[in-house]
Amino acid sequence: MTSPETVKTIKVAYLGPPGTFSHQAAIQKFSKFSKNFKVEYIPQRTIGDCFNVIANNTDQINYSVLPFENSTNGSVVLSYDLFRDYFIKKRPNNDILKQKVRVVGEEFVTICHNLITNQKDLSKIKKIYTHPQVWTQCNKFLNGLNFEKIDTSSTSKAAELIKNTDQDDCAAIGSLISSQVHNVPILYNNIEDDSNNTTRFLILTNDNEVSNDDGISNEKFLNDYQLGNKFISLIVFNIENSKVGSLSKILTIFNKFKLNIATINSRPSNLAKWQYVFFFEIFSNSNVNSANNNANNIENNLEILKELKENCIDFEILGSFKRNEKYYQSAVNFKC
Repeated sequence: MTSPETVKTIKVAYLGPPGTFSHQAAIQKFSKFSKNFKVEYIPQRTIGDCFNVIANNTDQINYSVLPFENSTNGSVVLSYDLFRDYFIKKRPNNDILKQKVRVVGEEFVTICHNLITNQKDLSKIKKIYTHPQVWTQCNKFLNGLNFEKIDTSSTSKAAELIKNTDQDDCAAIGSLISSQVHNVPILYNNIEDDSNNTTRFLILTNDNEVSNDDGISNEKFLNDYQLGNKFISLIVFNIENSKVGSLSKILTIFNKFKLNIATINSRPSNLAKWQYVFFFEIFSNSNVNSANNNANNIENNLEILKELKENCIDFEILGSFKRNEKYYQSAVNFKC
């Protein structure tokens, strides 16, 4: 048995404060490690901080949890822009970037809202605190109630305010974990309108770092613990948009090699007017036990890479990782 002095610590950054859905995503992803390792969850002030602790290798953070898209509201554009600026925009003279930030996993969190309060009588609640986005997500429950809406920076902050108030007519709307972190009971659970509303998070690491003394990379270390055998690759590229058919050529390449495009997103490049950066997620076209053994995985097929790079101004693979099995499940099957 490993002695306490030699237990490895895994440091995981997430968008704070404690009790947020990002915190929940981190716990869902890394709690399995707690049997053999000490897992330290480190809150960050902003989404940019979640990215930069990996890019800058700050405080020896092993992994960071980055909100990426929501099933109802769509893409988290700030996260896309962070990838764009790191891999495309700031590259001097199109020199090859020594990649540090690497996407190595994903996690899905069902957005369950709860009415958190010490008050036991709903009719006596006159003030409700929560994040501004939450109001429209709980319309059915809130309709007909007479109360004052008070916006907070996060649902976790709302629960914290209820914990610290001596007023008995206040409540917060937040997650189960925010109730647990701040030790305030739930009066009504699952008050959200859409039970399938889900946020997807990406797991980042620094590909120059190893996870232990054996020299195993953070990426391999996490992959060994992740279930599933189907891989997905996230790529970013920009093209010469003045050339007719330049994007069509990229699509033709994927069709030629029978690779399925799971998602397509674009963001302004900020390099020139009306020039865009494209983000594609690509499925491997067969189930495999290891990404490194799959010739059809985009990272390991030199022929695909050669054709893509010949038709792009810039091209980067942000990572290839196992598709989380929650992707295929109804949200009710992994309810919070």
